[in-house]
Amino acid sequence: MARTTVTLRARSNEDWDADYVFLKEAGRTAPWANVAPYAPGPFRASAPASVVTYGGDLYVADPDVTPPVWTGNTTFDPNRWVRVAAVEGFEAQPYDLTGCVLKMGVQTGGSSILILSTENRLLAVEDAPAGRWRFAVPAARAQTIAAGSYPFDLLVLQAGRRVTALEGVLVVEAGVTP
Repeated sequence: MARTTVTLRARSNEDWDADYVFLKEAGRTAPWANVAPYAPGPFRASAPASVVTYGGDLYVADPDVTPPVWTGNTTFDPNRWVRVAAVEGFEAQPYDLTGCVLKMGVQTGGSSILILSTENRLLAVEDAPAGRWRFAVPAARAQTIAAGSYPFDLLVLQAGRRVTALEGVLVVEAGVTP
């Protein structure tokens, strides 16, 4: 899991219940990354120049289209092309949080560290296979944290591994209404 640096914002008089998703990169570039994207122009059904990308997927001109030579429109016409490869396997995928413990340390001053975790139920995994998690800090607990900017890191613990997934600054803004 790649480490990401972010700034999180929260108010001291509200529940912290925002949802987040961890994504991992598939780690590969589609082999057709250098193929030109679709652009209007003349096409011939069997010509090498009639291979394009659209939406990341690889297309070839449909050999059964009539007439076999045409001028492309300003918009992609899927009726004249055949998709031969999809970018789906090369894109970022959710990080499966099944069996993971999330643990976030927030340095609230000096050596004082506030721990938010799935174990103390201040963080929650909402949909483990989809990588979705959320803050579960009630307003009563949030009110104990003074307004300010606090460094934090969030670890994902799984099967003996400890990986820093997020780090950054938690900005707590003072709420007006108690």
